[in-house]
Amino acid sequence: MTSAIVSYQHPLTESSREDVTYVVHTLAHKKMSTLIKLQGDLDQARIRLDEVHPLRFMEAVFQNKQNCIDLSDLKKRIIIWKPFWSGLKDNLKAQDKKGNLSQKDLEQFSKNIGIQFSEIHGYAEQKNWDSMMELLMKYKCK
Repeated sequence: MTSAIVSYQHPLTESSREDVTYVVHTLAHKKMSTLIKLQGDLDQARIRLDEVHPLRFMEAVFQNKQNCIDLSDLKKRIIIWKPFWSGLKDNLKAQDKKGNLSQKDLEQFSKNIGIQFSEIHGYAEQKNWDSMMELLMKYKCK
């Protein structure tokens, strides 16, 4: 994901949802040797997803039960999870630093994924993205 300014106000396209599903599912379930072979396809999906706000990316995961299951499986693959989460977290930080991660965006995000804003507000305010992700996975990916 890129650190370019991308608007949360732009809804996720169906093709972007498909890219999110492809990336999360592939990283969660394919063998390392297969991931190496698929690197070009994964890079192309990542490039297309550079235009997606990180909260929209997360929405695509948390609004889809299978994507949530795949994210939980991905988290168990530490060697793959760490760079995946680091990239997503860096994008959250970059958007926040550029003033592109407003309380209004976070309120809409929480509504869109079906969680009370009060559940994530403190983590978002403190920029504690790790704890926010843990909470979201706990509530949405069970």
